[in-house]
Amino acid sequence: ASDVYKRQVVIVHNGIIENARIFRSILTKKGVVFHSETDSEVISHILEYELARDNSPTKALRRTLSKLVGTWGLCAIFLEHDVMVCARNGSPLIIGQGDGETFVSSDPHALSSHTQRVVFMEDGDIATLTHDNITMSNIHGHSFDTDVTILEEEWEEAVDYFVKTLKSVSYTHLRAHET
Repeated sequence: ASDVYKRQVVIVHNGIIENARIFRSILTKKGVVFHSETDSEVISHILEYELARDNSPTKALRRTLSKLVGTWGLCAIFLEHDVMVCARNGSPLIIGQGDGETFVSSDPHALSSHTQRVVFMEDGDIATLTHDNITMSNIHGHSFDTDVTILEEEWEEAVDYFVKTLKSVSYTHLRAHET
């Protein structure tokens, strides 16, 4: 049975899967050999099992996530497909869209030297990425339009708000808190 799980998927995962031990036990009984104690490896093996069902990366990730309890900012690269699929639940995940390239990070500042066009994923979002396209859906399979934010505009709004807030606070109030 372990031949089915020969590294067809590589994942990056930020979060904690609360029911990983249950799936580790089930997969071990099916002959899967684990090389670490991480919940990320559990996700990878479940994802490979689901991919073998219909060879659809997005559907495989959706089915995998429906089994998990916990948090994740997750990206999966499917070695036999020209696609990366990312999902968010409780851990930040941001997609950067450049010219013919796509980036993923948990922090928009890490993307700013590569692109100003970003998509802030929300909990339950799934993004299917190719080198030039972002397709958004949710864990239930409903598709929706990608909402692209321009970082410079977003940061300018934040700075304007901060300056406006500072101007509205009296300096005597601030000095009173310093002493």
